[in-house]
Amino acid sequence: MKYKTLIVDAPYLVHKSHSAPYHISTSDGLDATIIHTATRSLNFLRKKFEPESIILAWESHGTESWRKKMYPNYKTTKIPLAKMYIDEINDFRLLLHLLGVRQYYSPRNEADDVIAKLSISEIKPIIIHTTDKDMMQLVNDYVHVWTGKEIFDSEKVKEKYGVEPKHIPDLLALAGDKADNIKGIDGVGFKKAAKIINKEGMIEQMGFSTCKSNMTYCMSIRDMVLKNKRLTQLNFNCELLKIPNPDFKTEHTIESIMSKYKLKQMKEKIDEYKLLGCKTLKT
Repeated sequence: MKYKTLIVDAPYLVHKSHSAPYHISTSDGLDATIIHTATRSLNFLRKKFEPESIILAWESHGTESWRKKMYPNYKTTKIPLAKMYIDEINDFRLLLHLLGVRQYYSPRNEADDVIAKLSISEIKPIIIHTTDKDMMQLVNDYVHVWTGKEIFDSEKVKEKYGVEPKHIPDLLALAGDKADNIKGIDGVGFKKAAKIINKEGMIEQMGFSTCKSNMTYCMSIRDMVLKNKRLTQLNFNCELLKIPNPDFKTEHTIESIMSKYKLKQMKEKIDEYKLLGCKTLKT
């Protein structure tokens, strides 16, 4: 399939780049690993999929997400990045802006929600680059997920997870999601959860008949999985805001940022990296 739009999970891209087996530092001590690796990764994706538009979805920093407010233990295992890396990420976002790449975030929402909104508002077919299991609920005939190893269409999602894309929130609600610190029902993994869903449908329709002998326990389990499902469902109605904002002004140039991080090879191929902006379809 020829994809029109490539949507990239920016936090995943940054984390993957930060965890690269090598680290690049400038002579004056600046870490350049993230900005170097992430930019090259985007260029690889551009060449691989040849989209007309590349969009990055970011987290909303400075505002508590609605999931964290609903469930304080949500993602408590996540280790924050040091300030030096945050500064590098800001320069990376500035570089992408100068290269013409669109970037969005949404107050009180996560990058996942931004991707969900983009998946219904952008020109299709769409390919999403992420490894987040939550994203599989977005898969349909015109929206696919690229994990870096394989492309997931509806058939592939069903093959791997045992349920249709629309039931991914039900699956995660029952089995839990360690990546987000969401606890599922004890003794229920993906395979067992998939069997339950394929037999009974959405969790709202389930009678939880296995625990009728203890109604207090039964209701607590039901409340837990319903809350889990709410946490794993994506917000398709979130407000999208541009990064940087429309009034943003800077004296920096593509060349100055590349020079700052000693990105000599990229600077020599600057015309190629300007293609990351692709063909702007929407503003």
